Amino acid sequence: MISIKRVMSGLIVCSIFFLCNNDNSTNIDKSQYFSIKVIGKGIDCGNTYIIEFLEKKEIVAQTISSINSVSSSSGIFYGDGLKAEYQKDSLMLYIKFRKLTTDEMNVCTTLGPAYQHIMITDVLK
Repeated sequence: MISIKRVMSGLIVCSIFFLCNNDNSTNIDKSQYFSIKVIGKGIDCGNTYIIEFLEKKEIVAQTISSINSVSSSSGIFYGDGLKAEYQKDSLMLYIKFRKLTTDEMNVCTTLGPAYQHIMITDVLK
């Protein structure tokens, strides 16, 4: 016969296991985000930072070409809307992005390389 002490011990262990593994705040689905690296501040467009997509470059290129009718296979873009807390060279992040609206487009010089712009809408570390 199984003792009550054994059953209670088993229930406590199972409860602790499920409580520890059920923290929804850390279980964020990153499959809808794109992995990037912050390269640094661009010299042409004010306070806009240059970012590089690290994976899913084909999807990014397709998305960008459907947005701007221009394809970009390098994976390097101006990341408009990047908050100050994330404006650190070599910082690795996960982002969601969208097309810029007409009033969000920056006037840029031609001192440095030209990159397309995207608007960063959400960031995960």
